[in-house]
Amino acid sequence: MQRLNKLSEKHGLPYNRVFVRNQKTRWGSCSAKKNINLNIHLVRLPEALMDYAIMHELVHTKVLNHRSQFWDFLEKFMKNARALDRELQQYSLFLIR
Repeated sequence: MQRLNKLSEKHGLPYNRVFVRNQKTRWGSCSAKKNINLNIHLVRLPEALMDYAIMHELVHTKVLNHRSQFWDFLEKFMKNARALDRELQQYSLFLIR
């Protein structure tokens, strides 16, 4: 995915492999091996939310949880990360198909 590569290089957050899947419950995920799964339906989101979902997973290559350290690190790259997270939660994977 071209956008993933661009954001990874721009922010110095390398990943191992990427898989694009038709996931039913998640926009993305990241494994301990730095493999990233992205939902194929991300392309239907507004660009800011697509970038947020990708950055969320890229930050997981450094911090594998959702504790305050994760959010603090993500906020370094996206000042409005929590607001974007709330906005993304408004999009249902069932409705976007």
